[in-house]
Amino acid sequence: LTEAQEGIESPMELRYRRDVLIAHGLPVGEHQVRGTANGRRHRSDWREAKFGVRVELDGLLGHSNEDVIKDATRDNDIAATTGDITLRFRWRHIIDPCSCARQVAGALRQRGWRGEVQECGPGCGVGC
Repeated sequence: LTEAQEGIESPMELRYRRDVLIAHGLPVGEHQVRGTANGRRHRSDWREAKFGVRVELDGLLGHSNEDVIKDATRDNDIAATTGDITLRFRWRHIIDPCSCARQVAGALRQRGWRGEVQECGPGCGVGC
């Protein structure tokens, strides 16, 4: 229930939070962040507001070919109006949490984060 109260709405979001963010010592940020860009309402799966980095976790539901075009338009609107960047991950990315962590950490670092990335265990490929 704690995860649901913090905005976790799917198994993919739970794995992202647990296996990418927490396991690698990355900022936990906020989940299910609502906003408006170019007059359109949107909701981001994850955002670290201090550094202007968002993550969208694209499962099968609501991410058909047509939805991909809408997602790109939304990402562009957000970047153009807020300056935030959006990283997009699918299940195939989440099952390689070290690679995701490396990309998220890189985006955060480009925007001023000075934290330390932790290896999640033996063989962790975070390499940051």
